[in-house]
Amino acid sequence: MSEKGGQRITAIERLQLRLRSLKGRVVIVYMQIDKNGEPEAIAIQDIGRSERLRDTSDRINEED
Repeated sequence: MSEKGGQRITAIERLQLRLRSLKGRVVIVYMQIDKNGEPEAIAIQDIGRSERLRDTSDRINEED
């Protein structure tokens, strides 16, 4: 494991740092649990950009 200011960086913290650089992207994260029961990210697949779809449920309710 890596060290951060003398402390151990967890797999989740490493994953969070990596995902910050991928804001607005659609990714798939592959993880496994190690022998100690801790999560471990083994791959991050960047599959492209996403577009937030507008919620149309409000408009549908207004028409009723």
